[in-house]
Amino acid sequence: MKNKSFKIWLKTIITLLFINQLYQLQGQNYAAYFEGNIEGTLNNITIPALNTTNLPITIEAWFKPVGNQNDYASILFSRNGSSTPTGIFIRPTINNEIRSIWSNDLSTTSTNLIVKNDVWHHVALVVTSSYRYLYLDGQLFDYMSTNNKIENFDTNIKIGWDDALPNRTFKGYIDEVRIWNEAKSLAQIEQNKYVTLSGTENNLLGYWKFDDQAITATDYTTNQHNGIINGASYKPSDVFAPMTYLKSNVWQPLNEISVHNKTSTISRIEIETQNTAQALLLKKLTINCNGTSNLADINSIKVYYTGKDTTFSTQNLFCEFSGTKTGLIELNGTTKLESGKNFFYISYEISNNALNGNTLDAECVSFIIEGAESKFITLYRLVSVKMMEQFIWHLIIMEIFCIIEFLKKVLPILQSQKIGMLLFSEI
Repeated sequence: MKNKSFKIWLKTIITLLFINQLYQLQGQNYAAYFEGNIEGTLNNITIPALNTTNLPITIEAWFKPVGNQNDYASILFSRNGSSTPTGIFIRPTINNEIRSIWSNDLSTTSTNLIVKNDVWHHVALVVTSSYRYLYLDGQLFDYMSTNNKIENFDTNIKIGWDDALPNRTFKGYIDEVRIWNEAKSLAQIEQNKYVTLSGTENNLLGYWKFDDQAITATDYTTNQHNGIINGASYKPSDVFAPMTYLKSNVWQPLNEISVHNKTSTISRIEIETQNTAQALLLKKLTINCNGTSNLADINSIKVYYTGKDTTFSTQNLFCEFSGTKTGLIELNGTTKLESGKNFFYISYEISNNALNGNTLDAECVSFIIEGAESKFITLYRLVSVKMMEQFIWHLIIMEIFCIIEFLKKVLPILQSQKIGMLLFSEI
């Protein structure tokens, strides 16, 4: 009797573990993964014909390129049948631009929408009879096309491959592919790109989210355009994972600055994050100016955001402070962080009355980011910087001095005629 009870108990435990594992799998987001560096017939998901009869159309997808791509690496493409070439693809040979073609039109038009490898991107193509828009991560390119044709999609659609050539394959992850018989606005696209759909939404022609890991690529709409998987596989996707803070660093350029420079860069702050959903916001920086020789030397403090670019730019102002300078200064603003490294530059506008040799204390002691989890981050102290007047003239004088010293050594040797020109390099 005890043995039978033990078996029932063990069987119950195994069943519960199986149910728990099944629940976890169902809750996990998956993407289609494509090897890329193989022949296209072994690197695609083939979607049956949609047989559309009218415009507008919106095509959306998340994608994450893994490493360098083949030229014309296709996210989604349709050709042959009565359908003329239509799709979305990457041109790594042209700055890694993402481009689109619609009914064989405007495929060579440069978009200046640059894809970065190994990070998630969201792409959307919106086509009506009077306009054609391509969005990458919310950035718009307008094709200025005013007479777009109806694309019937009466032949197969390939996800991950343009079957014009065997090597036009995509390498990486593709997730949340959506095709609408509707012109989605940018606001609608941005609002719903992090949301899993039910499949019953109005005007949704096809929806492939790959979460069920089925033998076929399930279309979650009632249209049942289930795809044939040719070599692609399922892998966990973190496209909907909330953005999290990883680490931060501070950096400072040469410790001498010009008195009359209106945007003297004092320091750079680097904030690194991961994932893209529920983006974190930088809300506040706290600056310690206690070591400054004379606070009146600072007319104003400006903080600029340069995104992922390490080059200083005044294009995006995070905040400006021109009030009374005290030991601790709070700089308030709001900037949405990107996945990866984000760069902020702290700059001072220096007073014309500042004295040569005075010291500016540029200590950023903390910052606050808000989002899925708010964080108060304390930074390491930055090195103080000194102001220097007429820095360029100092450099010129030093160069002239070095040239004179060099000529003092060289001229006597040339005049002695005891050492040939072949030995000149030994001096």
